[in-house]
Amino acid sequence: MLEFREQWKNEIISAATQLLDADEPFREVIVSSLWVALAVARSRDHRADFERILSSSVFRQYSGTYLMLPHGEYSALVEGWSRKYSPLPPEK
Repeated sequence: MLEFREQWKNEIISAATQLLDADEPFREVIVSSLWVALAVARSRDHRADFERILSSSVFRQYSGTYLMLPHGEYSALVEGWSRKYSPLPPEK
């Protein structure tokens, strides 16, 4: 897995960056999730995870645009996004 990542690292970063730039709802979910992960890392005193998130290019670029949401708003955002992009299969 690590070998694959290293071999395709630039292509993976490029595809992910294009997706984030092109899909605003996806970008909002990702950045909002990074805020949650940042809070969890801080609450568990995981300094390395906290610093990794703070220094990530995605968080640095978009954290000022998408601020940390209250729990209910974050839940609604993720739920709405998941229903739109990954709808549940129809009941049988």
